[in-house]
Amino acid sequence: MKRDADSFFTTGITVGEGDRASTISFVIGPTPDPPTFQSNVAHAANSAFEQARQRDLLLIYWFSPRTGEAYDFIGTMKRAELPGMAR
Repeated sequence: MKRDADSFFTTGITVGEGDRASTISFVIGPTPDPPTFQSNVAHAANSAFEQARQRDLLLIYWFSPRTGEAYDFIGTMKRAELPGMAR
């Protein structure tokens, strides 16, 4: 990420099965401008939704280099609420 300021890393984990499954998506990247931040969040959430086949998830975003906060953004995402996502 030090070489490319626009790059970011995302991964996710789903625990459980069917209606009882829970998904957490993690994103690590530089502090982006608001449109890039929204795009990164949408990409990470869409990727996690497609892999987990869930309608909602918890997304945690850490900025790199690190800030003094435990996390920089945390939010609950619902598939239908994210702009530009395939439903």
